[in-house]
Amino acid sequence: MVRSHVAFGGNKFIFVGYDQPWDFKQGSQAFSRKLEGQCEFMHFKTDTEFFKWSQKENLKNYAIEINEQAAVLSKTNFESNCNLIVGSEKHGLPKEFVEHCDQVVVIPQFGNVACLNVSVSASIAMYEFKRDQEMSLEITDSKFEIEKV
Repeated sequence: MVRSHVAFGGNKFIFVGYDQPWDFKQGSQAFSRKLEGQCEFMHFKTDTEFFKWSQKENLKNYAIEINEQAAVLSKTNFESNCNLIVGSEKHGLPKEFVEHCDQVVVIPQFGNVACLNVSVSASIAMYEFKRDQEMSLEITDSKFEIEKV
């Protein structure tokens, strides 16, 4: 998920509620370990702390969650200053947390799978968020450089 976050230009990777939110182990691949310096990792112990910080920073919160009242991801117009929020693979986001979000967004699925892997869901949501922004793609030195139009 961090790789996608960095690839799509994310700047803050936030954890809410975990005692030890992020720790690359020594055995992690070298590339993954380098990602630690590519974005800022933040941690909030409680939902309340996170939502107070979001409000102070004027950030909208979009929960990516299977929910009957959710907007369809491809039809969502994201605010440019926002958080894309995913929950755990096993339980998703708690109902009380989702109720504090500005919008709930669902990724439609067409096959016989109950849900997507959380990192796949996050990557799809990040792509859709960036797709709303006008970009041009230029390939230089075997790397992609993206410039805003």
